[in-house]
Amino acid sequence: MKTFSWVGNLTNKLEKIKQSWRVYKLERKYTRRKPFYRSKCLYLICLALLILTAGGFILFSKDRPVKPTNKLNTSAEVKNTKSLTAQETGEFSGWVQYRNDKLGISLYYPPTWSAEDIDGKQMIDVHTMDNRYFLYFGLRSTGSSQSIQVEKGIPTGRMEKEGQIIILGETIEKDKIVQKNLAKAYLYGKDTSATSDGKYQFAASFLADPEKVDLAEMDLTILDQRAIGEKILSSIKLK
Repeated sequence: MKTFSWVGNLTNKLEKIKQSWRVYKLERKYTRRKPFYRSKCLYLICLALLILTAGGFILFSKDRPVKPTNKLNTSAEVKNTKSLTAQETGEFSGWVQYRNDKLGISLYYPPTWSAEDIDGKQMIDVHTMDNRYFLYFGLRSTGSSQSIQVEKGIPTGRMEKEGQIIILGETIEKDKIVQKNLAKAYLYGKDTSATSDGKYQFAASFLADPEKVDLAEMDLTILDQRAIGEKILSSIKLK
């Protein structure tokens, strides 16, 4: 009787062990809980990816040039453009700068005028866009045989003095050609003036195109164009 009781108890224990094993397998199969070591590996992988992403962003931001705001960028572009073509402030604000390497000079003139050198001569021609009024300026080395023909095309008339003007730092007499008390042309440095160091000689003239201007009624003394021409002369500098 005791033998059967012992066998029965052993059978019951084995059955309980089997049931426990089946329960454990079912829990492993249907539960969402993962083993601890898998969760730990996943955490480490995510942390490594986060560190790599942050490091790459920092390096990219460091090497990437800083882009200014549209307002600052526009101002810089405008400033650079003006520095090549016009003076932004001062006496010649808004005027265009002209450089002549052959003569070694620079000057400013209004944007409504134009400037160019005269081929084969030591002279430049600055004129209004409509080609009605012309300013001629010539420069040569002292002792050079090259002529400065600023008096070519000057109308006839009486020569009169009219004040002074400063060109290349030198005070120059202004002469005007007068017909019936009206100024028809101006001469500056008629006898070819010289710079203070004696290295250069220069002269200038201002006149109108007789084919486009009625010289009989014209008086350069009161014209704004003539005043502008003299301001251009005052801006001339040796390079």
